[in-house]
Amino acid sequence: MMEPEKAIPANVLRFLDENIDSVPQLETLLMMFQEHDRVWQIEDVASRNYTTEQRAADTLNALRRRGLVSLEEAPVRFRFSPANDEVRALVAELALCYRKNLSLVTALIHAKPSASVKEFARAFDLKKDR
Repeated sequence: MMEPEKAIPANVLRFLDENIDSVPQLETLLMMFQEHDRVWQIEDVASRNYTTEQRAADTLNALRRRGLVSLEEAPVRFRFSPANDEVRALVAELALCYRKNLSLVTALIHAKPSASVKEFARAFDLKKDR
């Protein structure tokens, strides 16, 4: 198997590590990136990803907490909305890497600690900062 550093640039690996906890998060982000002018309702994302509305809502909210999508209310809708052009370019590069190295990218995501373990660890980081 090719080393991740050779197949996927370091900045994309870092982005994946810091922002993506699951393949559904990645696929939701890339889907929203591809149709960046569209606003997405939770049921749209659930239908497109063949998942429950609760899981789609959790996925969208995780992406929102990371500043990758924004929330519009009444009705609740989400939009691809990265913090800046640098993040937008990183997502574009990630999309290209995912198309070229799908199995490698998914293996990297699956090898990461679970989201619940990371959230537990982040809680301690927040307490240290006080």
